[in-house]
Amino acid sequence: MRWLLVPALAGLLAGCATHLPDDGQMPAGPAVTSLNAVPPQQFDLDGRLAVEAGRDSGQASFHWRHGPDFDRLELYSPLGQTLGVLQRDASGADLVDSHGDVHHGSNLAVLLDQWMGWPLPVDEMSSWMVGAAAPGHPYHWYPPTDGKSGRLEQSGWQVEYLRWHDGQGHPLPEKVALAAGQVKVRLLVRSWNPAP
Repeated sequence: MRWLLVPALAGLLAGCATHLPDDGQMPAGPAVTSLNAVPPQQFDLDGRLAVEAGRDSGQASFHWRHGPDFDRLELYSPLGQTLGVLQRDASGADLVDSHGDVHHGSNLAVLLDQWMGWPLPVDEMSSWMVGAAAPGHPYHWYPPTDGKSGRLEQSGWQVEYLRWHDGQGHPLPEKVALAAGQVKVRLLVRSWNPAP
């Protein structure tokens, strides 16, 4: 299914290095020394992501609605064209590509791997994006020291929290870097709408 990569992500993975802006400053926002013990169970957020996966790299905007029983992740090119829409519910996962073709899978991570040719742990990310470890998986948390960001290691991924903001009583990540093997992903959240 790697053939889907070229038509679906021609704008996203253009073969040239692209990165989210990095101001080079120490982490801003609230000082966060521990993961959220009671994170929001659902959220609606907008942001940007930058990906490096071997020789492939690129950027996209995204809109992500998450709840305990559903996910909807929309990916857009830098020019605003829809690259793909992924949805998950009790019946499984679907991906609608930029041509309107629908692809089915058991979960979003499998679909993304087939579509893009590299893995992205969407199920765990729904916890990581609210500053929590994914339930049911062992993890290690390295609190921030000497001005460095806190880091979570789980499911073979390193999750570095580069910046936080105060989100209705508990801190929520604003800038996150993920890395596993040759895959590196940086996410910048533009707007948060968390719900308990």
